[in-house]
Amino acid sequence: MSGERKIAGAAVSIFALRREGGSGSGDFGCLPLAAGLASLAHLTQIRLTDVFDSVMEVGQGPIFPVCINLDDLPPLAIRAKADEYATRAAELEAAEEFDYDKVYNLKMHVLQDLYRQDGDSTLASDAYHAFWRANRSWLDRYAAYCTLRHKYGTGEARFWSEPAYERLLEDAHFIREYSEDLRFHCYVQFLLSQQLASALEAARSLEIEIIPCGSGSDWEDDDLAQMQPWEAEEVVRQRLHEGASPVILPLDSLLAVTSLGPGLTLEKLLAHRALLGCIAKMIDESLK
Repeated sequence: MSGERKIAGAAVSIFALRREGGSGSGDFGCLPLAAGLASLAHLTQIRLTDVFDSVMEVGQGPIFPVCINLDDLPPLAIRAKADEYATRAAELEAAEEFDYDKVYNLKMHVLQDLYRQDGDSTLASDAYHAFWRANRSWLDRYAAYCTLRHKYGTGEARFWSEPAYERLLEDAHFIREYSEDLRFHCYVQFLLSQQLASALEAARSLEIEIIPCGSGSDWEDDDLAQMQPWEAEEVVRQRLHEGASPVILPLDSLLAVTSLGPGLTLEKLLAHRALLGCIAKMIDESLK
């Protein structure tokens, strides 16, 4: 229609991004850099896939823990632990391929130590209570799901001896036995939500809209949105190992980013102003 404003955007999996010091995977620390890159290329939107777990609706639901930016967490008081994790992170960053399991395990170990150090004070804060009230519709159920997934080593409920995980939150014995596990997973989601909110605000300051979404929003044939978490987990895990395909956006111009690779970081791309100028020129021409 005449008079409509044309826009251009990029579609990318968060795990396809790379930054210096990123522990071998894209994380929320990449988003301000990606927004800066988008601004220089005259893009206005970024559709960011693989942020939300269990194929939740855009903009809400549990977040994959591997999205956490370790550099933006409070420091660990135990220096030896901090040094050990820094060494492991540097090894993962130097690796040729993205190893989801190793990155996930590293970040979960850091988060577990941080929870033992700061968890009680964080969960007693007003900010956490506000977060819990706003997200209680899924937060407690997801914490129960994660607890049972860890206990049985699988997200497939058919291998669990317990009844449906939603009902476990009404079981006083379960809550007592696994209270620390439940609290830990809520704590992790709180930290993730804070980092995501901060990254989105940084992008908005550059007039870039980042739209986070889940892993299956562009998989219409598999209908992942109708699956329970344990049903979708193997499909999602395989997709993360293979690298997520770009989403097709209803925009006037689309820049599809599949993977930057271990050696090509966002910082290096930002230094190529001539290349970005060429991209911006092509996008401007396509929007005329």
